[in-house]
Amino acid sequence: MFSIFGAGGQGIFNMAEQRRSRRSVQDVEDASRHPTDTPSGWNLVKKLSDEEYLAILQEKQLRLDAEVAVIDDEIEKLRSTE
Repeated sequence: MFSIFGAGGQGIFNMAEQRRSRRSVQDVEDASRHPTDTPSGWNLVKKLSDEEYLAILQEKQLRLDAEVAVIDDEIEKLRSTE
């Protein structure tokens, strides 16, 4: 008796999961065909020029250099207190 209920419940779950999976695959395919027609109206991918990409990389490098400098200062303070 319980095995029948378990099998029935699993079957219902599998059907619901397949339906949800089909919808998500269809949503991805629709978004790939029309990238500017996303539900939120935002285009999640932007083509960057070489100059824009270089500026982003330089900004990230500057942030990392600043973090390294702060960590180096902290290391020096720890070494001087020993």
